[in-house]
Amino acid sequence: MTNLAPPVPFGGLIAEGAAADTAPAALIGICDATQSTYQDRCALAPPAIRRAYDGASFNTWSESFTDCAGAVADRGDLHPDPGGFRASAVSYRDAVRAELDRGIVPFILGGDHAITPALVAAWAGRGPIHVVQWDAHPDMHPHYGGNPDSHACVAARLLEQDHVAGITQIGIRTETGWQLEVRRAAGGRVRQIPAWEAESGGPFLDHLPEDARIYVTFDLDGFDPAFAPAVAHPVPGGLSARAGLNLIHELRRGGRRLVGMDVVEACPDAADERTLLLAARLIHEGIATALAQR
Repeated sequence: MTNLAPPVPFGGLIAEGAAADTAPAALIGICDATQSTYQDRCALAPPAIRRAYDGASFNTWSESFTDCAGAVADRGDLHPDPGGFRASAVSYRDAVRAELDRGIVPFILGGDHAITPALVAAWAGRGPIHVVQWDAHPDMHPHYGGNPDSHACVAARLLEQDHVAGITQIGIRTETGWQLEVRRAAGGRVRQIPAWEAESGGPFLDHLPEDARIYVTFDLDGFDPAFAPAVAHPVPGGLSARAGLNLIHELRRGGRRLVGMDVVEACPDAADERTLLLAARLIHEGIATALAQR
């Protein structure tokens, strides 16, 4: 019989008891896939990601050599408001805003990508931020099927927020003519690095100011299905897990600062945890970067 180590909450990164009050990072799950057009299983992802990252085959140290033990307060999961997505979005924004008011860096487990504009809205009135969007899709639709809150409209909604200084899109490989028009109309606020240019693994952020404050949103379909097969909209020809981790490590160099991060669009698959483990590892390395920058 194989001796299995007992599960460890999120790989040992979670602060227990009173230590959670002073943890420098927070983990928030958002179990909302109400704006997804194809798969709604990503609503199940936050607890599934936690379970997958159980500490059985890794430890609290990041590959960037930062020990993240007890660095994260787990705030649990939020669920859609019965009043509809607009009411849900307010609750998601307010949850992130509460962390920022305490000086805590928020890390969010989605859910579909439609939650991201609500999360980024929490930085309104706190100075400009740059959004880095890792994604197969540009999400530049002004509306999708008549729905302006669709997960296909994420970047279009972000561009409406005055504190979003710009969006860097990495891994794009599904742009349409309509979305191209929206991107061009945004002028210099959008920088796109398509998948065939990004597969070298960076650098990705040389065009951003050295003092940029950066929010990273990882739509997991930005990765090739070989690395993240269980996503809502898999698109072949994507990027590697190594390239995604390289993006996070690039934030450790220079004066740029990671202010928040989400991973979205994972669809739990009981037979294959690759996607969940990648989502968790991205969060782990993001937390390590936030700790290094304190």
